[in-house]
Amino acid sequence: ENIVDEIQEHEFVRPLLPPTPVDDIIIPFQTPPPMP
Repeated sequence: ENIVDEIQEHEFVRPLLPPTPVDDIIIPFQTPPPMP
């Protein structure tokens, strides 16, 4: 039961951290292309 609690905490923190840097890198990369 303790292992599941530790795994759920790690899965919650991991997805929350990467979403920020990945979104920041994907947004600026798709923004410059529109410039003719």
